[in-house]
Amino acid sequence: MLSRLFTLPTVLIDHRWCSGLMVLCLAVLMVSPVAGQETSFSGFVEIDYFSYLKNPIPNTVNGRNQGIFQLEVSGAPSERAAFFSAVEFREDQADARRNRIYLDEAYVDLLWDAFDLRIGKQIILWGKADAINPTDLITPWDYSDVLDTEDERIGVVAAKARYLLADWELEAVFVPTFSASVLPSDGSRWLPALPGMAPNPFFPQQPPALLPVSYRVIPAALPDASLENAQVAAKISSSKRGWDFSLSYYRGWDDLAVFHQQAGFGGDSIRITIAPQYHRLQAFGGDFATTLGKFGLRGEAAWYLTDDRDGTDPDIDDPYGQYVIGLDRTFSDVLGSNNLFVLVQWIQEVTNGEFAQSNPLSHIFQRALSGRAELELGTYASFALAGVYDLERKGYFLRPELSGNPADGVTVILTADVLGGENESFFGSFEDNKRVQMRIKASF
Repeated sequence: MLSRLFTLPTVLIDHRWCSGLMVLCLAVLMVSPVAGQETSFSGFVEIDYFSYLKNPIPNTVNGRNQGIFQLEVSGAPSERAAFFSAVEFREDQADARRNRIYLDEAYVDLLWDAFDLRIGKQIILWGKADAINPTDLITPWDYSDVLDTEDERIGVVAAKARYLLADWELEAVFVPTFSASVLPSDGSRWLPALPGMAPNPFFPQQPPALLPVSYRVIPAALPDASLENAQVAAKISSSKRGWDFSLSYYRGWDDLAVFHQQAGFGGDSIRITIAPQYHRLQAFGGDFATTLGKFGLRGEAAWYLTDDRDGTDPDIDDPYGQYVIGLDRTFSDVLGSNNLFVLVQWIQEVTNGEFAQSNPLSHIFQRALSGRAELELGTYASFALAGVYDLERKGYFLRPELSGNPADGVTVILTADVLGGENESFFGSFEDNKRVQMRIKASF
């Protein structure tokens, strides 16, 4: 029970690397011949409203009223160079800690006939499965709201090279510094309550059988910004006879911390010291997608080599694998001339050892069934239902969503998030976080 813990978010971006790469990007643009290409501006304005159906926890934020403005700038100074940047301005009336001015991306593309190079802060996505991507390890996430992960990727300062060789595509990524995923902070409804009492470790059968527990969190031990700690990844992909497939490799760090704990006994109380640490990770993966008649078939898998390869540290995962298999189909002329898209996926993790439980986000889907159905409602609206059921611990999550486009560039989305199940399941432990939300987004 004590091992199931979130802690304060920690993100590391070495600004010396970032500044150096930005200077290089600007220098490339300055020396590139300007071919009369105009810089283009785009972006969006968004208003979000979240309301929880229950407010059982005092001193927590029980809603959200936030506005987001994102400005995107792109251009192509020459046939061999292009650039893109996106800056987000966010203000949350309900939770001021979410306010930020944030550089989402800022990179330069250098283009040749069969080779291109992207340098700068960027979001790199890998994998063909829906939502759960075992091979997608380069870019971390903002999990401050566990269910609201749309557009919540954290860009990394990186160099990404891509080379085309006949029917093959080779991709290599170099990330000089480490960035961690952001976890829920104090006051968040997504921060599990730590037990205030625990069994007496020395006299569990004698009064007092339970003792009060106090906690101390040590700042996370982050990897040093050095060449030795850089992250690298490579992928080779192709299309053959109707099959799209790829093989990939990643060597770097797990962006979710491991919460190492030490317990001390003071006679009448227990003191727990929690030391978040980030550990090295290697992954060998692959994915594929094809069509079988009217059905689409997709799959993705990875095998992870953790820091506990001999299985001696109970706080760190033993080496394990994760795979996703999905089948989808589009049905025509449903409820008139509308299309219905249906996707079903099986998700499973496998290991010869044991899974650690030091971070609840690490193994939500040990054995799970997920699905998504989307029905067109004319030209300008749709209804979708997504969900997942955790067969391992009997938890579930459902999200019905109604969206429409009342005007060009304007989207209105109404959503409900329903969680439940056994208390030991991830979704069941947050069943009081059922909520409704509305999002209005205007793109330009």
